[in-house]
Amino acid sequence: MKQLLLLALMVMSLAGQNIQHTRRYTIKGGRMAEFESIVKDLNALYKKAGVPSATLVFQSVTGAEQVFVTRYYEKISQSLANRSDAFKGPHEAEYRALNMRLMDTVAARETRVAARDAELSLPRPAAIPAYIRVIKTQVKPGKVGEGRALIREWGDG
Repeated sequence: MKQLLLLALMVMSLAGQNIQHTRRYTIKGGRMAEFESIVKDLNALYKKAGVPSATLVFQSVTGAEQVFVTRYYEKISQSLANRSDAFKGPHEAEYRALNMRLMDTVAARETRVAARDAELSLPRPAAIPAYIRVIKTQVKPGKVGEGRALIREWGDG
C-alpha cells in the first residue's frame, strides 16, 4: 500500500498539479474552545515570524467535534515538508510549545493529500472566500422524502 501511495505521489508531482493538503482533527470532548484558542495563537505566531500560512479551516457543526485544516501547495514536496523547519531560530520554542498544547486537545488526526487537475477544475479564486458552507448528508432508505424537505427548508433560510 505504501508503494502505491508513493507511486501516486510521484505521478502527481510529475504532472505539475496543484496540491491540496487536508488534515482532519477529532477534538477531545469539551476541548474545542481550547483548540480554537491555540490555533489563534499559532496564527499570530505565523504572522510574527513571517511564515506564510494561508489556510482554510472548517469545523463540523454536527456529530463528533472535528476540524478540517486545508492548505494548498504547488508541489508535493512542499505539502510533505515539516512546517517546524520555518520556525528555526527565535520562535522555535514558542512554536513547539503551542504545537504540544494543540496535540494535547486532539483525540485523532488523519491527513489526506490530493492533486487538483487544472484541466478538469474551475479556476481557484485569488483570495479565500469569506464564508463557505459545506453540508454532507447521508439519508437512510425510506427517509428520502424527509431529506428532500429538509434540503428545501435549508435553501429558503
